[in-house]
Amino acid sequence: MIKKLKSSLTAKIFLLTALLLTVCCVATYAFIAWLIPKTYSSQVDIKGAEMYAYEAAQELRHINIEDYPAQVQALQDMAQAQFGKDIELHIFNGAGYEIGLIDVLELTDKTISDYEAEERTQAYSFTFANNTDSYYLHYIDNSQAVNQAMEALGRVFPYLLVTVLLIALLTSFIYSKYITAPIKKINRASQKMATLDFKVKCGTNRTDELGGVSNNLNSLAEALSAALYELEQANAKLVDDISREKQMEEERTELFSAISHELKTPITIVKGQLQGMIAGVGRYKDRDTYLVQSLEAVTNLETMVKELLTVSRMETPGYACNREPFDLVDLIKRCLVAQEDLFIQKDMELVRNMPQTLIYMGDQQLLKRVCDNLRANALAYYPAGNSIIVNLGEDGTTAKFSIKNTGVHVDEGDLSRVFEAFFRADQSRNRQTGGSGLGLYIVKKILDLHGTQYSMKNTTGGVIFTILF
Repeated sequence: MIKKLKSSLTAKIFLLTALLLTVCCVATYAFIAWLIPKTYSSQVDIKGAEMYAYEAAQELRHINIEDYPAQVQALQDMAQAQFGKDIELHIFNGAGYEIGLIDVLELTDKTISDYEAEERTQAYSFTFANNTDSYYLHYIDNSQAVNQAMEALGRVFPYLLVTVLLIALLTSFIYSKYITAPIKKINRASQKMATLDFKVKCGTNRTDELGGVSNNLNSLAEALSAALYELEQANAKLVDDISREKQMEEERTELFSAISHELKTPITIVKGQLQGMIAGVGRYKDRDTYLVQSLEAVTNLETMVKELLTVSRMETPGYACNREPFDLVDLIKRCLVAQEDLFIQKDMELVRNMPQTLIYMGDQQLLKRVCDNLRANALAYYPAGNSIIVNLGEDGTTAKFSIKNTGVHVDEGDLSRVFEAFFRADQSRNRQTGGSGLGLYIVKKILDLHGTQYSMKNTTGGVIFTILF
């Protein structure tokens, strides 16, 4: 119970408010009880009654003891007419005992000491005309109104206490709920924010300080939500960059390994041929034949180095293609016409389906390299007597280019690897044709720079390479 009380702000405010209200009401009651006699006593004019007390003593000295009751009643009425019923005449015998106001011989149960705390006049002594016994009198504040008020307060105190407690509890309950309701909303909102849920809204509909805290919390949630979103975006980008960097590093490692392997073969061939020709051993005595072969090997090596330099330049951080508008149809036509005689020599039919013109925004030199490599692959790796079909068309905002070779297929397992550096589906055939194994790899790099979609797949009659500009 105590633990729950310590953890509940509503319970604390409720108990504290009820206690304060109860204490305030009890203190008010005590203050009234203390103030009533003080206020009353200050209103009784005891000093003004001194003259009446003196005159009363003089009057009683001139009467017989038998006339005492009537004379005392007259003196009492005279004083009360002047000062009200809050003052009374009290007469005491010589021994200090109070005598009755009707019979001198009748004693009350009080003495002069019982009135020591009351406001009173001085004691005025007298003797009756026919009696030698000494008496003295006082006018005394009887405090009857005060006593009645105090008795009334005492009677109503239990009821007043119950009423005060009920009002205090009810008021405290309403007050604590009113005060803590927005605080509870703010607390729930902050708990959700602690779990990184910044979509929460704390609506208190108040214009005081608690309303200001609520609005500030909402603004903080929006700011943190935006910051978290930016952080997530930055983190995702960082993860993507790290992943891409890791992939590039793996590709670079694989490329270097492939380069060392690819360069080793032609260098070994040229070196062996040159050593044989220098030594004049066996068949290498025919230097003219092997010099031509060495030159071809060196030429292939030079081509490979140039392609490696192209790849290295495109993989340089910050490298971007130089985009400008140009006629894509004109570029493809010039590329095909440049090697038209080779198509004739291999008895390959070239079919072209293209519009008159098609303007594209891209790097013309790099895309020419794509066209040259695809044309070279079509001439080098596909058998004579087949067809090469080139299509270029426009579909809305997309230009679709395709080059299809007939008469041959690529193994499905090799299709996913044709864009890898130095990958050859048929090693002997590719080496015989003199290819470097970098053609489609360079095509991939250039098309990635342009952000285009591309694919290579088998069809019913052959292989088709498609690009969506």
